[in-house]
Amino acid sequence: MAINFTGEKQKRLKYLVVILIVLVVVTLFVFSKSFFVKESVTPSQKVFQLKTVKINFDVLKDPFLEELQVFEEISYPEEMEIGRENPFIPY
Repeated sequence: MAINFTGEKQKRLKYLVVILIVLVVVTLFVFSKSFFVKESVTPSQKVFQLKTVKINFDVLKDPFLEELQVFEEISYPEEMEIGRENPFIPY
């Protein structure tokens, strides 16, 4: 009685062919990204061109803003201790 290895060899060959095809597709994808995609190069004039900032101070002359009142400053007594020396230690 002979042992038949052809079935196992064919399965192994199918797996190897699938792995080879996947490797070829991944390799082609990597090379296509690196060789065929051109990077957009910006001219140096546009890179170093500064934009000017224009501030419209007429907005501050709005009558609604002129009606606003300034808060009075809060003063603390001199002898009052604020906070703890080390706030991370437990009570």
